[in-house]
Amino acid sequence: KNWIYREYLNGSKCTKGEFEEFVKKHKKFFVKPIGGTGGEGATILEYDGENLNKLFKYVRKHKVIVEEIVKQDKEFASFNKDTLNTIRLYTLYPLNGKPYVTMANARFGRAGNAVDNFHSGGVSAGIDIKKGVLCTDAINRAHEFYKEHPDSKKKFKGFVIPHWDKFVEAVCEAAESFPEMRHIGWDVCLNSNGNVEFIEGNGWPNFDITQAVDQIALFECITGAGDLI
Repeated sequence: KNWIYREYLNGSKCTKGEFEEFVKKHKKFFVKPIGGTGGEGATILEYDGENLNKLFKYVRKHKVIVEEIVKQDKEFASFNKDTLNTIRLYTLYPLNGKPYVTMANARFGRAGNAVDNFHSGGVSAGIDIKKGVLCTDAINRAHEFYKEHPDSKKKFKGFVIPHWDKFVEAVCEAAESFPEMRHIGWDVCLNSNGNVEFIEGNGWPNFDITQAVDQIALFECITGAGDLI
């Protein structure tokens, strides 16, 4: 709750009155399945003043979270304005010690898409977690590499993540709230007010997106030891 600034509803539990109040305030809004993965089923819907019943039936049937659309920082938007471009940070919470970030990557959507997910057409670039800088070119799921965003032509490598220390601090603090989940993949963004905003936490995050960007295995980075165990 400390890092969520948008309004949202559970579409499978909210009343029709609550939903109507929400869509009148946020006529264009984002929905994603509660049990979804890889961005599948996530999309943007719009209230036109007459389609309330249709929209309410949709959110009930598909069991989605209904969210206010996040306005992102202009530097992130410069890569692709059609999607919210996010950072995936992985935290590990050891039994003896504080949570820390093991690895991270930046995710950018494509023009016309609703999400930036790697498995839904997006591209990803690796982040040097000590410096908060993009340290690789980007890659898509077909393993096609891009030195610059295929739509905006903005160069990836060398881009400095604004407020990187804020990202690291936020996810490490959040990880302490879930001691039963020792490893979490956090999807976070920088909103237009310069605040780190959480999108979601993943208890079983994929590693392919992080290892694919430079084709180098990251087992040592994850375990903190060079030996295979």
